[in-house]
Amino acid sequence: MIQFQVTDENQVIVPLAFLRGRNDDVPYLDAPELDDRGFRMGQDQSGLGKSDARGPMVGLMQNSPARIRIAREDIDDSAPIFITVTDAAKLQVAEPAGGGPLAADGIFKITGTDARGAAGKIQARLGSADGPILAELEPHIFDRLRVPIQPHLVTIKTASANGTEPVIPLDKMMQRIRAIWWPCGIDIVYDAATRPAAHDTIQLTRVDLCEPPGADNWAEIKKVLGLQRSRLNLPAGTNDPAVNWYIVQDFRQTTPGRTWWGWGISRQLAGSIGSADTGIITATSPLANARGDEMVAKMIAHEIGHFFTLKHAQDRNYDNPALDTYARRMLMYPNIDIGPFATGVPSLNNGLRMNNVGYGNQECGCLLTLKHHLHHASDGETMQARAAIRGGNWM
Repeated sequence: MIQFQVTDENQVIVPLAFLRGRNDDVPYLDAPELDDRGFRMGQDQSGLGKSDARGPMVGLMQNSPARIRIAREDIDDSAPIFITVTDAAKLQVAEPAGGGPLAADGIFKITGTDARGAAGKIQARLGSADGPILAELEPHIFDRLRVPIQPHLVTIKTASANGTEPVIPLDKMMQRIRAIWWPCGIDIVYDAATRPAAHDTIQLTRVDLCEPPGADNWAEIKKVLGLQRSRLNLPAGTNDPAVNWYIVQDFRQTTPGRTWWGWGISRQLAGSIGSADTGIITATSPLANARGDEMVAKMIAHEIGHFFTLKHAQDRNYDNPALDTYARRMLMYPNIDIGPFATGVPSLNNGLRMNNVGYGNQECGCLLTLKHHLHHASDGETMQARAAIRGGNWM
């Protein structure tokens, strides 16, 4: 038995929690992240409309089944749980048949079939499909926005030395990147038949190294960004409608205590640095680290976020990152590595309170936010990225 006393209308007590449908540390296409940051939303500011749902939000790619997991926090393991939806015209419980009872793993599958307007609620009920509601989840169904990506394997040579072409597991990277962006209704498409990886060579100051922005006022990065324009002989005023992803061996490290792995240059940033071209530039050197593949994939997905005009979590950069656990769960956290568990009395000023936020020890998460809290400097990332793609101001 649980005893509690409600002191104000803002408290929400639920015996269940909705979680990502897989509990290992790799993103999957069918296991979307849930945005569970605060439940009193009212009129959402990012364009999702008004809702009275008291629970997390989840993004669903239209007609793509998603796995979601129920965790029993304050309810007996033997209590039968059923999953229902309030708008059966737009949502279908694909598994289990009849919505329940859920198996011991707590997994159910949901499919969103209509991306027009609100999609109601997903509800967990006790005992039967018409039993009391124990918890709610607010789904948002998105039609598919396809964004092509063009990889470039960039060999950096000098006047006196040949460089080495970088090596990266492209298919593995794209599986992870695509899975991270999928719940936003954004499909990052790598088609090796129509856009095979380009093999580019460029002469810079140091063999196999690109200068970071602060070292030469973006000069070498702008040269790299121009490779696709030169390769396609694009005239001024035109752009390649793809995410041009330039893969280099490494950046010259010029900041003590800080290792640079990549940059995402949106149209807005490109204009501010005097570049006609956009793109992302990432290094392969981190692949040598333990779990390097997973960290690099997240870093590439993060830089694509910048390409779609997203800022760092809470608009705070690597030298002053937000210190709450929610920020560290976000893809747009400024550091892929989030530092060790902090000792001492917990506070917002003494670092992380857990080592693993769902995607590996001391690694940031993959959440792209749906909710838009007015007191957050950066939020509503899903709708912002979709608006940038639809508006064409990303390429």
